[in-house]
Amino acid sequence: VRSSRSRSADKIPSAPRSGPASTSPSGETITDPARAEDFEAALARIREAGAAAGEVLNASDALRRDLELTRSLGFHGARKHQKTEDPRYLAWADRLGMLVWAEMPSAYRPGDVSARRLLAEWADVVVAHRGHPSVVAWVPTNESWGAPEAEHDPRQAELVHALAAVAGALDGTRPVSANDGWETSGGQLLGVHDYEQSPERLAARYADADALSRRLAARRSDGRLADLDRAPAGGRAVVLSEFGGISLGAPDELVTDPLGATSSTAAWGYGSAGTPAELLERYRAMWRAVHDSEVLAGACWTQLTDTYQEVNGLLRADRTPKVDPELLAAQVTPEHPVELTAEQVHERILGVLAEE
Repeated sequence: VRSSRSRSADKIPSAPRSGPASTSPSGETITDPARAEDFEAALARIREAGAAAGEVLNASDALRRDLELTRSLGFHGARKHQKTEDPRYLAWADRLGMLVWAEMPSAYRPGDVSARRLLAEWADVVVAHRGHPSVVAWVPTNESWGAPEAEHDPRQAELVHALAAVAGALDGTRPVSANDGWETSGGQLLGVHDYEQSPERLAARYADADALSRRLAARRSDGRLADLDRAPAGGRAVVLSEFGGISLGAPDELVTDPLGATSSTAAWGYGSAGTPAELLERYRAMWRAVHDSEVLAGACWTQLTDTYQEVNGLLRADRTPKVDPELLAAQVTPEHPVELTAEQVHERILGVLAEE
């Protein structure tokens, strides 16, 4: 299951300079005194909220609980998304027998500065995490973030290659998904992101080797290539490393963040279900499409919990389930199905709702 990006205290921006001028994260100089004061006050509130949240989110028992919840949903592990994980999380994963894909947070824009920092910090991440047996794969780049023109800019393509090579040089025992999602190059894993909401179309795309070859050779609807080298899967394991993303009754209202501020972005999912029963049925059909594939080596559902405007978690942000976890787990691991009548499923759904 995909475990989303963190909002921990160590991601809070530094305080701006005092005085009439401040610098925003985008580099804009704020010279208007009123705007500068508002900006500094907002950063102070963010730091306070971030520190408080960090104390909770980084607690060892909370980290263990996330892993236990992941396992209770039938998953063998988590793809950590756009964050480098707390070593306590990895230590608990070691002890609980859970598997982790370790990912590097992406740069916002390409350039010499971001390239130098990525190469240096990714090396530190690999060295720090390679001693954890729970870490089974490396993801240095996601969806060409930080290298958006990799197909046309040789330097950006080389950065993707170099980051993958760092993992190979400093570890060499785990497979690498060089650029997970699309435009990968080399590596031992070919991660594909596909949020197709029709189970029938999803099943057809990954049914067998011929269907997969057609999928990998064609451009996506957004024009991206699956592989920059336009190579077949070859000896690489093909993993549907992001799919699903179904929300439960996504609200029409705008999102409110922990500071009480209302975002300009409405809550959303890649698809939506109106009721828990509909969510469970769509979840079952999507996993059936995956299990029917002859070529997929694995799959990763988006996502474990709701995260701000992304309300497509199997759990809400407070970790309460949207559907009975045992019913969800039965779809992920069909070799251990839970045989229930429609009436029993309905009763379980009502039971979950009653506990909220």
